[in-house]
Amino acid sequence: MFVPDTLNRNAFRVLRVSADATLSEIHKAAGAMRRAVALGIVSTTEVDVPLLGEIPRTEAAIRAALGRLENPTQRLKDRLFWFCAAPESRTGGAPHRANEPDRTLWSHNEALRGLVAALGAGWDNAGLSLWTQAIRAWHKVVSDDAYWGNALEIEQQGDFEPTAFPSEIDGLRDEAVQLAAEPLVVSGRDALARDDSSTVRRILGAITGLSDTGRWAVIATHDIAAPAIESFRRKCRAVHEELGSQIIRDEHAGERNKSTCGAEINRFRSEIEPGLNQLIQILPPNHPAVQESREKAALCLSANRGYDTRGFVAATRELNVTPHVAQNNSNRRSAIDGRTTRHEGYEVSQRKRKRVEEVFGWMKTVALQRKTRFRGADWVGWMFTLSAAAYNLVRMRNLQTATA
Repeated sequence: MFVPDTLNRNAFRVLRVSADATLSEIHKAAGAMRRAVALGIVSTTEVDVPLLGEIPRTEAAIRAALGRLENPTQRLKDRLFWFCAAPESRTGGAPHRANEPDRTLWSHNEALRGLVAALGAGWDNAGLSLWTQAIRAWHKVVSDDAYWGNALEIEQQGDFEPTAFPSEIDGLRDEAVQLAAEPLVVSGRDALARDDSSTVRRILGAITGLSDTGRWAVIATHDIAAPAIESFRRKCRAVHEELGSQIIRDEHAGERNKSTCGAEINRFRSEIEPGLNQLIQILPPNHPAVQESREKAALCLSANRGYDTRGFVAATRELNVTPHVAQNNSNRRSAIDGRTTRHEGYEVSQRKRKRVEEVFGWMKTVALQRKTRFRGADWVGWMFTLSAAAYNLVRMRNLQTATA
Protein backbone atom coordinates (compact mmCIF):
# COMPACT_ATOMS: atom_id res chain seq x y z
CA MET A 1 0.00 0.00 0.00
CA PHE A 2 1.40 3.36 -1.06
CA VAL A 3 1.15 6.11 1.57
CA PRO A 4 2.35 9.58 0.47
CA ASP A 5 4.92 11.44 2.56
CA THR A 6 2.33 14.11 3.35
CA LEU A 7 0.71 11.46 5.60
CA ASN A 8 3.44 8.94 6.41
CA ARG A 9 6.13 11.46 7.41
CA ASN A 10 3.76 14.24 8.38
CA ALA A 11 5.55 16.45 10.92
CA PHE A 12 2.49 16.84 13.12
CA ARG A 13 2.07 13.06 13.14
CA VAL A 14 5.71 12.46 14.07
CA LEU A 15 5.55 14.95 16.95
CA ARG A 16 2.07 13.74 17.96
CA VAL A 17 0.45 17.18 17.98
CA SER A 18 -2.68 18.50 16.32
CA ALA A 19 -2.41 20.39 13.05
CA ASP A 20 -3.54 23.64 14.70
CA ALA A 21 -0.80 23.55 17.36
CA THR A 22 1.18 26.74 17.99
CA LEU A 23 4.94 26.97 17.66
CA SER A 24 5.42 26.79 21.46
CA GLU A 25 3.20 23.69 21.66
CA ILE A 26 5.21 22.06 18.90
CA HIS A 27 8.55 22.66 20.68
CA LYS A 28 7.11 21.34 23.95
CA ALA A 29 5.94 18.21 22.16
CA ALA A 30 9.36 17.79 20.50
CA GLY A 31 11.06 18.02 23.92
CA ALA A 32 8.70 15.46 25.41
CA MET A 33 9.26 13.18 22.44
CA ARG A 34 13.04 13.43 22.81
CA ARG A 35 12.82 12.43 26.48
CA ALA A 36 10.57 9.50 25.61
CA VAL A 37 13.01 8.37 22.91
CA ALA A 38 15.94 8.61 25.35
CA LEU A 39 14.05 6.50 27.91
CA GLY A 40 12.90 4.01 25.27
CA ILE A 41 9.23 4.37 26.16
CA VAL A 42 7.91 5.51 22.76
CA SER A 43 5.08 3.36 21.45
CA THR A 44 2.56 3.58 18.62
CA THR A 45 -0.99 4.48 19.63
CA GLU A 46 -4.28 4.97 17.82
CA VAL A 47 -3.50 8.70 17.67
CA ASP A 48 -0.66 7.86 15.26
CA VAL A 49 -3.10 6.16 12.82
CA PRO A 50 -1.08 2.91 12.38
CA LEU A 51 -2.65 2.34 8.94
CA LEU A 52 -0.36 5.09 7.61
CA GLY A 53 2.76 3.07 8.37
CA GLU A 54 5.45 2.93 11.00
CA ILE A 55 6.84 6.17 12.44
CA PRO A 56 10.62 6.08 12.98
CA ARG A 57 10.70 8.23 16.12
CA THR A 58 14.39 8.93 16.51
CA GLU A 59 16.37 12.09 17.17
CA ALA A 60 16.92 12.42 13.42
CA ALA A 61 13.19 12.00 12.71
CA ILE A 62 12.30 14.66 15.29
CA ARG A 63 14.81 17.10 13.78
CA ALA A 64 13.44 16.37 10.32
CA ALA A 65 9.89 17.05 11.51
CA LEU A 66 10.90 20.37 13.04
CA GLY A 67 12.71 21.23 9.82
CA ARG A 68 9.56 20.57 7.79
CA LEU A 69 7.62 22.91 10.04
CA GLU A 70 10.16 25.71 9.60
CA ASN A 71 9.34 25.80 5.87
CA PRO A 72 6.04 27.70 5.37
CA THR A 73 4.99 25.76 2.27
CA GLN A 74 5.75 22.36 3.82
CA ARG A 75 4.10 23.43 7.08
CA LEU A 76 0.88 24.32 5.23
CA LYS A 77 0.95 21.01 3.37
CA ASP A 78 1.51 18.94 6.53
CA ARG A 79 -1.22 20.88 8.33
CA LEU A 80 -3.64 20.23 5.47
CA PHE A 81 -3.03 16.48 5.74
CA TRP A 82 -3.30 16.10 9.49
CA PHE A 83 -6.09 16.34 12.03
CA CYS A 84 -6.88 19.51 13.93
CA ALA A 85 -7.86 19.48 17.61
CA ALA A 86 -11.20 17.72 17.42
CA PRO A 87 -13.99 20.26 17.88
CA GLU A 88 -16.46 17.40 18.40
CA SER A 89 -14.78 16.69 21.74
CA ARG A 90 -15.97 20.08 22.93
CA THR A 91 -19.45 19.96 21.45
CA GLY A 92 -20.41 16.29 21.52
CA GLY A 93 -20.63 15.65 17.77
CA ALA A 94 -20.78 17.93 14.77
CA PRO A 95 -20.46 21.57 15.90
CA HIS A 96 -23.44 23.88 15.74
CA ARG A 97 -23.74 25.91 12.55
CA ALA A 98 -23.26 29.14 14.48
CA ASN A 99 -19.70 28.10 15.31
CA GLU A 100 -18.33 28.26 11.76
CA PRO A 101 -14.60 27.70 12.53
CA ASP A 102 -15.37 24.56 14.53
CA ARG A 103 -17.68 23.26 11.81
CA THR A 104 -15.06 23.86 9.13
CA LEU A 105 -12.36 22.01 11.08
CA TRP A 106 -14.75 19.16 11.84
CA SER A 107 -15.57 18.82 8.12
CA HIS A 108 -11.83 18.78 7.33
CA ASN A 109 -11.18 16.04 9.88
CA GLU A 110 -14.04 13.94 8.53
CA ALA A 111 -12.82 14.32 4.95
CA LEU A 112 -9.29 13.36 5.99
CA ARG A 113 -10.60 10.27 7.77
CA GLY A 114 -12.30 9.35 4.51
CA LEU A 115 -8.99 9.56 2.64
CA VAL A 116 -7.24 7.43 5.27
CA ALA A 117 -10.02 4.83 5.07
CA ALA A 118 -9.70 4.77 1.27
CA LEU A 119 -5.98 4.04 1.59
CA GLY A 120 -6.85 0.76 3.29
CA ALA A 121 -9.30 -0.25 0.57
CA GLY A 122 -8.41 -2.30 -2.49
CA TRP A 123 -8.66 -1.33 -6.14
CA ASP A 124 -11.82 -3.26 -6.90
CA ASN A 125 -15.11 -1.48 -7.58
CA ALA A 126 -15.95 -1.22 -3.89
CA GLY A 127 -12.56 0.27 -3.02
CA LEU A 128 -12.71 2.78 -5.87
CA SER A 129 -16.23 3.76 -4.84
CA LEU A 130 -14.78 4.60 -1.42
CA TRP A 131 -12.05 6.64 -3.11
CA THR A 132 -14.62 8.53 -5.17
CA GLN A 133 -16.60 9.46 -2.06
CA ALA A 134 -13.42 10.48 -0.23
CA ILE A 135 -12.13 12.69 -3.05
CA ARG A 136 -15.50 14.41 -3.43
CA ALA A 137 -15.69 15.11 0.30
CA TRP A 138 -12.11 16.41 0.23
CA HIS A 139 -12.84 18.61 -2.79
CA LYS A 140 -15.82 20.10 -0.96
CA VAL A 141 -13.63 21.01 2.03
CA VAL A 142 -10.71 22.50 0.08
CA SER A 143 -13.12 24.47 -2.15
CA ASP A 144 -14.54 26.22 0.92
CA ASP A 145 -13.14 29.72 1.52
CA ALA A 146 -13.91 29.32 5.23
CA TYR A 147 -11.39 26.48 5.57
CA TRP A 148 -8.56 28.50 4.04
CA GLY A 149 -9.53 31.49 6.13
CA ASN A 150 -9.11 29.28 9.19
CA ALA A 151 -5.79 27.99 7.86
CA LEU A 152 -4.48 31.55 7.53
CA GLU A 153 -5.74 32.39 11.01
CA ILE A 154 -4.03 29.32 12.52
CA GLU A 155 -0.81 30.29 10.74
CA GLN A 156 -0.92 33.85 12.07
CA GLN A 157 -1.86 32.91 15.64
CA GLY A 158 0.74 30.15 15.87
CA ASP A 159 3.69 32.59 16.08
CA PHE A 160 5.48 30.87 13.19
CA GLU A 161 8.45 32.55 11.53
CA PRO A 162 8.43 33.07 8.66
CA THR A 163 4.66 33.16 8.32
CA ALA A 164 3.14 31.73 5.16
CA PHE A 165 2.01 34.26 2.57
CA PRO A 166 -1.56 34.22 1.25
CA SER A 167 -0.10 33.37 -2.18
CA GLU A 168 1.42 30.18 -0.72
CA ILE A 169 -1.97 29.21 0.67
CA ASP A 170 -3.55 29.84 -2.73
CA GLY A 171 -0.90 27.63 -4.37
CA LEU A 172 -1.64 24.76 -1.99
CA ARG A 173 -5.36 25.21 -2.54
CA ASP A 174 -4.87 24.72 -6.27
CA GLU A 175 -3.11 21.37 -5.81
CA ALA A 176 -4.95 20.08 -2.71
CA VAL A 177 -7.11 17.55 -4.57
CA GLN A 178 -4.23 16.40 -6.77
CA LEU A 179 -2.12 15.70 -3.68
CA ALA A 180 -4.94 13.72 -2.08
CA ALA A 181 -5.36 11.63 -5.24
CA GLU A 182 -1.64 10.75 -5.50
CA PRO A 183 -2.18 7.13 -4.32
CA LEU A 184 -4.61 6.63 -7.21
CA VAL A 185 -2.00 7.75 -9.74
CA VAL A 186 0.83 5.69 -8.22
CA SER A 187 -1.33 2.56 -8.02
CA GLY A 188 -2.51 3.07 -11.59
CA ARG A 189 1.06 3.25 -12.88
CA ASP A 190 2.05 0.19 -10.80
CA ALA A 191 -0.86 -1.76 -12.29
CA LEU A 192 0.20 -0.68 -15.79
CA ALA A 193 3.75 -1.88 -15.12
CA ARG A 194 2.32 -5.25 -14.01
CA ASP A 195 0.21 -5.34 -17.21
CA ASP A 196 -2.92 -5.40 -15.05
CA SER A 197 -5.18 -3.69 -17.59
CA SER A 198 -8.41 -4.31 -15.69
CA THR A 199 -7.14 -2.46 -12.60
CA VAL A 200 -5.78 0.39 -14.72
CA ARG A 201 -9.12 0.66 -16.50
CA ARG A 202 -11.04 0.80 -13.20
CA ILE A 203 -8.74 3.44 -11.74
CA LEU A 204 -8.88 5.59 -14.88
CA GLY A 205 -12.65 5.21 -14.94
CA ALA A 206 -12.87 6.44 -11.34
CA ILE A 207 -10.61 9.41 -12.12
CA THR A 208 -12.65 10.28 -15.21
CA GLY A 209 -15.78 10.26 -13.05
CA LEU A 210 -14.08 12.85 -10.82
CA SER A 211 -13.25 15.23 -13.67
CA ASP A 212 -15.70 17.79 -12.28
CA THR A 213 -13.48 18.21 -9.21
CA GLY A 214 -10.68 19.93 -11.12
CA ARG A 215 -8.16 19.71 -13.93
CA TRP A 216 -6.06 17.33 -11.81
CA ALA A 217 -8.12 14.45 -13.29
CA VAL A 218 -6.84 15.16 -16.82
CA ILE A 219 -3.26 15.40 -15.53
CA ALA A 220 -3.63 12.19 -13.50
CA THR A 221 -5.04 10.27 -16.48
CA HIS A 222 -2.08 11.35 -18.61
CA ASP A 223 0.43 10.50 -15.86
CA ILE A 224 -0.94 6.97 -15.56
CA ALA A 225 -1.22 6.23 -19.28
CA ALA A 226 1.93 8.12 -20.39
CA PRO A 227 4.31 5.08 -20.27
CA ALA A 228 1.96 2.99 -22.42
CA ILE A 229 1.34 5.84 -24.86
CA GLU A 230 5.06 6.59 -25.27
CA SER A 231 5.91 2.90 -25.66
CA PHE A 232 3.27 2.58 -28.38
CA ARG A 233 4.60 5.65 -30.21
CA ARG A 234 8.14 4.23 -30.17
CA LYS A 235 6.95 0.93 -31.66
CA CYS A 236 5.01 2.69 -34.41
CA ARG A 237 7.96 4.89 -35.25
CA ALA A 238 10.36 1.93 -35.31
CA VAL A 239 8.18 -0.15 -37.63
CA HIS A 240 7.50 2.76 -39.98
CA GLU A 241 11.15 3.81 -40.21
CA GLU A 242 12.63 0.33 -40.42
CA LEU A 243 10.32 -1.25 -42.99
CA GLY A 244 8.91 1.77 -44.81
CA SER A 245 12.35 2.64 -46.14
CA GLN A 246 12.77 -0.87 -47.60
CA ILE A 247 9.90 -0.54 -50.07
CA ILE A 248 11.14 -0.46 -53.69
CA ARG A 249 9.17 2.16 -55.59
CA ASP A 250 9.13 0.58 -59.01
CA GLU A 251 6.33 -0.55 -61.28
CA HIS A 252 7.68 -4.10 -61.49
CA ALA A 253 8.82 -4.58 -57.88
CA GLY A 254 5.76 -6.52 -56.70
CA GLU A 255 7.59 -9.75 -55.88
CA ARG A 256 10.53 -7.97 -54.27
CA ASN A 257 8.21 -5.85 -52.10
CA LYS A 258 6.12 -8.81 -51.05
CA SER A 259 8.49 -9.96 -48.29
CA THR A 260 8.85 -6.43 -46.92
CA CYS A 261 5.09 -5.90 -46.88
CA GLY A 262 4.64 -9.25 -45.19
CA ALA A 263 7.19 -8.35 -42.51
CA GLU A 264 5.47 -5.01 -41.96
CA ILE A 265 2.08 -6.67 -41.53
CA ASN A 266 3.50 -9.29 -39.17
CA ARG A 267 5.11 -6.56 -37.06
CA PHE A 268 1.81 -4.70 -37.06
CA ARG A 269 -0.11 -7.72 -35.84
CA SER A 270 2.46 -8.81 -33.25
CA GLU A 271 3.51 -5.39 -31.85
CA ILE A 272 1.30 -2.52 -32.98
CA GLU A 273 -2.15 -4.08 -32.75
CA PRO A 274 -1.71 -5.46 -29.18
CA GLY A 275 -0.35 -2.10 -28.00
CA LEU A 276 -3.26 -0.26 -29.60
CA ASN A 277 -5.76 -2.67 -28.03
CA GLN A 278 -4.19 -2.09 -24.61
CA LEU A 279 -4.60 1.67 -24.93
CA ILE A 280 -8.20 1.29 -26.12
CA GLN A 281 -8.92 -0.93 -23.12
CA ILE A 282 -7.45 1.33 -20.44
CA LEU A 283 -8.29 4.82 -21.73
CA PRO A 284 -11.75 6.38 -21.95
CA PRO A 285 -13.18 6.07 -25.51
CA ASN A 286 -13.15 9.84 -26.10
CA HIS A 287 -9.60 10.39 -24.85
CA PRO A 288 -7.45 12.26 -27.42
CA ALA A 289 -4.65 9.70 -27.09
CA VAL A 290 -6.96 6.95 -28.37
CA GLN A 291 -7.64 8.73 -31.67
CA GLU A 292 -4.00 9.77 -31.98
CA SER A 293 -2.86 6.19 -31.41
CA ARG A 294 -5.25 4.89 -34.04
CA GLU A 295 -3.74 7.32 -36.53
CA LYS A 296 -0.19 6.33 -35.53
CA ALA A 297 -1.08 2.67 -36.06
CA ALA A 298 -2.62 3.42 -39.45
CA LEU A 299 0.59 5.12 -40.56
CA CYS A 300 2.44 1.83 -40.09
CA LEU A 301 0.44 0.36 -42.96
CA SER A 302 -0.22 3.47 -45.01
CA ALA A 303 1.95 5.26 -47.56
CA ASN A 304 2.10 8.48 -49.56
CA ARG A 305 1.68 8.76 -53.33
CA GLY A 306 5.30 7.70 -53.86
CA TYR A 307 4.08 4.15 -53.09
CA ASP A 308 1.38 4.30 -55.77
CA THR A 309 3.00 1.64 -57.95
CA ARG A 310 1.50 -1.55 -59.34
CA GLY A 311 4.15 -3.64 -57.64
CA PHE A 312 3.58 -2.28 -54.15
CA VAL A 313 -0.21 -2.34 -54.43
CA ALA A 314 -0.21 -5.87 -55.85
CA ALA A 315 2.08 -7.10 -53.09
CA THR A 316 -0.13 -5.72 -50.33
CA ARG A 317 -3.29 -7.15 -51.91
CA GLU A 318 -1.70 -10.58 -52.16
CA LEU A 319 -1.26 -10.34 -48.39
CA ASN A 320 -4.99 -9.46 -47.99
CA VAL A 321 -4.21 -5.91 -46.91
CA THR A 322 -5.99 -2.85 -48.29
CA PRO A 323 -3.33 -0.35 -49.45
CA HIS A 324 -4.28 3.11 -48.16
CA VAL A 325 -1.89 4.78 -50.57
CA ALA A 326 -2.48 8.32 -51.80
CA GLN A 327 -3.41 8.27 -55.49
CA ASN A 328 -0.88 9.70 -57.95
CA ASN A 329 -2.72 10.76 -61.12
CA SER A 330 -0.08 13.15 -62.42
CA ASN A 331 0.34 12.19 -66.11
CA ARG A 332 -0.15 8.54 -65.23
CA ARG A 333 -2.75 5.99 -64.25
CA SER A 334 -2.98 5.28 -60.55
CA ALA A 335 -2.58 1.71 -59.30
CA ILE A 336 -5.28 2.44 -56.69
CA ASP A 337 -8.74 1.73 -58.10
CA GLY A 338 -12.31 1.58 -56.88
CA ARG A 339 -11.66 -1.55 -54.82
CA THR A 340 -9.87 0.74 -52.37
CA THR A 341 -11.31 4.21 -52.92
CA ARG A 342 -14.96 3.16 -52.59
CA HIS A 343 -14.56 2.50 -48.86
CA GLU A 344 -15.31 5.23 -46.34
CA GLY A 345 -12.18 4.31 -44.41
CA TYR A 346 -9.98 5.27 -47.34
CA GLU A 347 -11.46 8.76 -47.46
CA VAL A 348 -10.97 9.19 -43.73
CA SER A 349 -7.38 7.94 -43.99
CA GLN A 350 -6.51 10.42 -46.74
CA ARG A 351 -8.17 13.30 -44.91
CA LYS A 352 -6.44 12.65 -41.59
CA ARG A 353 -2.96 12.21 -43.08
CA LYS A 354 -2.95 15.83 -44.29
CA ARG A 355 -3.05 17.23 -40.79
CA VAL A 356 0.71 17.30 -40.36
CA GLU A 357 1.03 19.25 -43.60
CA GLU A 358 -1.66 21.67 -42.43
CA VAL A 359 0.46 22.46 -39.37
CA PHE A 360 3.51 23.40 -41.42
CA GLY A 361 1.38 25.26 -43.95
CA TRP A 362 -0.16 27.39 -41.20
CA MET A 363 3.24 28.06 -39.66
CA LYS A 364 4.68 29.14 -43.02
CA THR A 365 1.85 31.53 -43.91
CA VAL A 366 0.17 32.77 -40.72
CA ALA A 367 3.16 32.47 -38.37
CA LEU A 368 5.59 33.80 -41.01
CA GLN A 369 7.95 30.85 -40.74
CA ARG A 370 8.47 30.41 -44.50
CA LYS A 371 11.63 32.49 -44.09
CA THR A 372 13.07 32.91 -40.61
CA ARG A 373 13.68 36.39 -39.22
CA PHE A 374 16.42 35.23 -36.89
CA ARG A 375 19.86 33.65 -36.96
CA GLY A 376 21.17 30.97 -34.67
CA ALA A 377 19.63 27.69 -33.51
CA ASP A 378 18.41 29.13 -30.19
CA TRP A 379 16.51 32.04 -31.72
CA VAL A 380 15.07 30.02 -34.61
CA GLY A 381 14.11 27.18 -32.24
CA TRP A 382 12.40 29.63 -29.88
CA MET A 383 10.37 31.13 -32.72
CA PHE A 384 9.39 27.70 -34.03
CA THR A 385 8.23 26.64 -30.56
CA LEU A 386 6.22 29.85 -30.15
CA SER A 387 4.56 29.31 -33.53
CA ALA A 388 3.73 25.69 -32.69
CA ALA A 389 2.21 26.78 -29.37
CA ALA A 390 0.10 29.38 -31.18
CA TYR A 391 -1.12 26.71 -33.63
CA ASN A 392 -2.08 24.46 -30.71
CA LEU A 393 -4.22 27.25 -29.26
CA VAL A 394 -5.95 27.76 -32.61
CA ARG A 395 -6.52 24.02 -32.95
CA MET A 396 -7.92 23.80 -29.40
CA ARG A 397 -10.33 26.62 -30.15
CA ASN A 398 -11.53 24.90 -33.32
CA LEU A 399 -12.00 21.57 -31.52
CA GLN A 400 -13.99 23.20 -28.71
CA THR A 401 -16.19 24.97 -31.25
CA ALA A 402 -16.78 21.71 -33.12
CA THR A 403 -17.83 19.82 -29.97
CA ALA A 404 -19.92 22.65 -28.49
